Amino acid sequence: MRILYFLTLLSLLILVGCGGSTSSDNVTTSDNTTAIVSNAEYRIVATGQTECYDTDGNVIDCPQAGESLYGQDAQFIKNEFSFNDLGNGLVQDLNTGLIWQQSPTSQTFTWENVVNYCNSLTLGGYDDWRVPSAKELFSLSNFSEGWPYIDTKYFELASGNITKDEQYWTSNYYVGTTVEGGEDAAFGVNFVTGHIKAYSAKATGPIGEKYVRCVRGNAYGNNNFIDNLDGTITDNATSLMWSQTDFGPFDWEEALQFAYDSNYAGYTDWRLPAL
Repeated sequence: MRILYFLTLLSLLILVGCGGSTSSDNVTTSDNTTAIVSNAEYRIVATGQTECYDTDGNVIDCPQAGESLYGQDAQFIKNEFSFNDLGNGLVQDLNTGLIWQQSPTSQTFTWENVVNYCNSLTLGGYDDWRVPSAKELFSLSNFSEGWPYIDTKYFELASGNITKDEQYWTSNYYVGTTVEGGEDAAFGVNFVTGHIKAYSAKATGPIGEKYVRCVRGNAYGNNNFIDNLDGTITDNATSLMWSQTDFGPFDWEEALQFAYDSNYAGYTDWRLPAL
């Protein structure tokens, strides 16, 4: 099953662009894509999408600038996935620098217990493993093909099967209230369905306990936001500029067009953000 498109309805639209940045630029290529050239310290990894779609989920030729449905994720060339199998059960992400546990244990944990597992893990001669953040774990998500949304040439699934229960904890606690977790929930990533979701942090058994893929290395994904005092926010870590204002609601086609037509804060290179 192939991923069709990320957004069908945006209740709140935030624009992203590179306007005003000194460390990134957009270069339009001959095949109607835009290369996002960046020297950012926080390298955002591509989603893996390489095809354009219509609103029924059919693959189409990527639209020209200004045409309906222009501005899809496949039309922006970003940092492609790049992994190195280090052997001994280790895989390094050459974009983020993180080293990952290649074959997670089939054991499941509550969120409160998963930290102890990673902290006590010795693998490949290293003992400095930890639970990944949501940004770190989601950076492995590859939306090029479909279930599972992770490159199985490098990473094994904990269950060994393509099942919607392939859910992994992150280190991020959920601030707020959820249906499943109440006021005590934490974020997880499902590499089969592609979701980020908040799960109960204390529930036990098959419903509550999740898998974990431990990681080691310097923290990835720290933002450095600067208020430009013109309705925009620049993230110096990624070299991206964001609209401070939310827009919408729009359906997906309307949102793509709105971003392309926007001259918000005097900039004209706005687009919809990828996941």
